[in-house]
Amino acid sequence: MVMITLPRGEITTDDVANALRAGLDAGYDVVPGMGLNNIPFARPHPNRPDTVLVGIGASTWTRAQARVIPGSGRTEIHISPGGLLGERLVNTFSLVRMIRRVLLDSPALRGT
Repeated sequence: MVMITLPRGEITTDDVANALRAGLDAGYDVVPGMGLNNIPFARPHPNRPDTVLVGIGASTWTRAQARVIPGSGRTEIHISPGGLLGERLVNTFSLVRMIRRVLLDSPALRGT
């Protein structure tokens, strides 16, 4: 899991989803309110409202989720890869890093 801290409080799940949609290629699905399932090959499931699922189409291999934790004057975002051991490793070094970059580079989330 990767954690980032943004210097703006009260960032919502929708704010994060919109930043991801704007910063990722069109092939990525960004779905607020859905989360990863720990059961291999299982479909995503409705999750807490503070979670955003990112994946490619119906693939259960390329997935990650971002959990938004707003605070006073800052917001933490925890990004977790999906998949089994091999897929989780690949997702950590590809999709999770991409999500992290998009969120850190988003002017809307930084308040600039």
